[in-house]
Amino acid sequence: MGFGLVVYSLVQGTFFWALFVVGHDCGHGSFSESSRLNHLIGHLSHTFLLVPFHSWRLSHHLHHTYLSNINKDHSYVAYSKSDYEKLSLFSRFFRFSAYYLGGWPTYLLVGMSNRDDYHFWPNDKLCKNDEEKGQMTESVVWIAGFVGLLSLLAYFQGFAFVLVYYGLPYAIFQAWISIVTHLHHTHPDVPWYRDPDWSYLRGALSTVDRNYGIVEDIHHNIGTHIVHHLFHRIPHYHLKEATVAIKPILGEYHKKSELTMFGSMTKIWGNCRFVSDIGTVLFYQSDKRI
Repeated sequence: MGFGLVVYSLVQGTFFWALFVVGHDCGHGSFSESSRLNHLIGHLSHTFLLVPFHSWRLSHHLHHTYLSNINKDHSYVAYSKSDYEKLSLFSRFFRFSAYYLGGWPTYLLVGMSNRDDYHFWPNDKLCKNDEEKGQMTESVVWIAGFVGLLSLLAYFQGFAFVLVYYGLPYAIFQAWISIVTHLHHTHPDVPWYRDPDWSYLRGALSTVDRNYGIVEDIHHNIGTHIVHHLFHRIPHYHLKEATVAIKPILGEYHKKSELTMFGSMTKIWGNCRFVSDIGTVLFYQSDKRI
């Protein structure tokens, strides 16, 4: 692989990730006051990334509703110690070392931590009613149409063309979303809860702000994550100023990591493997401290 192709993949994949964040705002209804426009732009941005917009929107709503509830969250949920000890060596390797290479497609296909969120198959676990099931079906149809376009492109230009100019940036994109989602909600000082000690406010505060350097502005300040979970209707271009305004109120409850992205990944790898099987306020532990 030539150096130019590596640079292209890294840059294009990063902008794929930025495009996803636009759809993320659409899913929260913060992109526009018009729900129709939110759904249109959400479909356009997410379909290009093979993400069924409404399916993801519904599962992401559950993530915001039950953030850091060990039994109900729908994102990167912590393992209990007993469940962790049951994992095979391959499962541990995938979850803690190779997750960034294929974690996102896995989440879309089957969910995480036994949540069974099948984003490509309308199901009752994500849908509260027939309208939402219809919306999920609509989003899958959008995906099928785009896969058809990619197939046509592969037919006329060759599979290698699609793999190189779409597939490689997509791999970078899925690494970005896996890494950022992981770092948002994984830190030795950020608790998980079991009922009855969990509350919406406690959950919303159980995340951490991070800065991704030059990428921070490119991916629309999604690293300012605490205020996003407190007030998810704030558009991305107001997240920084909202964080400045709320920090004096939050005081010690505002958590921000000053480590680099790779420094954080290293610290998390060594210290955040599972939580205790007992108790209701839980912090990450590890079987090997580094």
